Parts: sequence; structure tokens; C-alpha cells
Amino acid sequence: MWEGYFLLKALRIADDGEIENCYIDIILPERISEMAYLSIDGLVVRKWKPQVDGEIIPAVAIEGNGDYELYYSRRRPEIGLDVLYRGLRVAKKRAPIAQDLAYILRDENRIEEAITAFSIVIDEGEPNEFTFSERAQLFEKIGAFEKAKCDFLQSEEMTPKNLRRLLANRELPKDVP
Repeated sequence: MWEGYFLLKALRIADDGEIENCYIDIILPERISEMAYLSIDGLVVRKWKPQVDGEIIPAVAIEGNGDYELYYSRRRPEIGLDVLYRGLRVAKKRAPIAQDLAYILRDENRIEEAITAFSIVIDEGEPNEFTFSERAQLFEKIGAFEKAKCDFLQSEEMTPKNLRRLLANRELPKDVP
């Protein structure tokens, strides 16, 4: 996995839905992005992303874990999904891209596609209790209760024992008010 500070091709999705090419900064492996580089009147202008009208998402998928919302355009979710699906087809490490896909698809209520994406994470990645729990909830939504039960059990097994105890007993550590 690459580490460092990079400029990455990106897409700005304007408030009216129009798409414009631009660039963003990205710090890897954390996948932190704060600045956008836009072409305005023939000049490259650097702006803090929250000050840019519209949404900005990477134009290429990153084979590393991070916040899936980096790719999530609520105005036009298919744009980020397309970037991730294209990346998934050529990725050497598919699980991180599949995880981003899974969460966006879940949020967009595309349940069966989300199940497929979470399955890639489970089969090819390093799944955790959240991956199994998310897929279990999706299985419940489509009525696949036996599969949901298996995933919930797997999630429970992966949850650290001290956390299971706290949740089961609804205890709070003494330093929590």
C-alpha cells in the first residue's frame, strides 16, 4: 500500500448535477482528503473541499480502507458506484473497494448488490464483526433468516469478549458518566 501525500484525479458533481474533472489531495493510507484543485477561468485554483459548490469524489478507486463516504455522492450516487465498480474489476486487492461499494449500496437500499459486495469483503478480505453484522441485517431484509443467523453468530464470535460482556450485561465502565 502506498503511503504519502498525493494528487488524485477527481470529479466535482455540481449542485445542478453537472460533472466536472478536477483533482483532490489524498493522504494515504488514511485516505484523508481536504483540498480540491479546480480549473476556474483557465487557472488552477486550490480550495478547501467544504468551500466548493457541489460534491467531490475520487475518479479512481483506492485499494485501501477508509471512509466510504469519500465516494458517496448523494446527488448522483451512481457516479461513485461506477468509479468503484470499475476499480473492482481491475483491483489486485478487491476487498477495500468492495467494502466502499457495500456501504453505499446499503445506504441506497440496493440490498442484493450490497450483500454481494459484503460477500467479496468476507471472502477476499479481512472481515470483522461489523462486516458480518451488516450482511446479516441485509439478509434479514430479504427474508434469508438462516443466512442472517449464521452471520450474526460469526459477528458475535469476532466481537471481543469484554465488549460482548458489556453489551450482554449493559454495564458501563466506571469512568463513563
